[in-house]
Amino acid sequence: MCARRPRPPRRAGLLTASAVGTARVTVRTGGRTIAQSVVPLFHVGAQVLPTELTRTGFAWLRTHRVVRVSVSATFRDLLAWTASASAPGTLR
Repeated sequence: MCARRPRPPRRAGLLTASAVGTARVTVRTGGRTIAQSVVPLFHVGAQVLPTELTRTGFAWLRTHRVVRVSVSATFRDLLAWTASASAPGTLR
């Protein structure tokens, strides 16, 4: 029996999409990328999407309880149209 590899820790965020497609979500703080994922968008509207922490992010969040972050997302729909958005936030 093979040992299962543990899943990376995740943080969830709320995204609102106007079309189906994919979104590349990046969370940065202090010049470091602490979370990054490419997630599918199956329906239009607000969706809670998980973003996987990087190794740097996992170590950073273990030592810092309140972190100000910059979240950026690049959306791509089925016709290859792209749109970008970014916003500041706080992880607690």
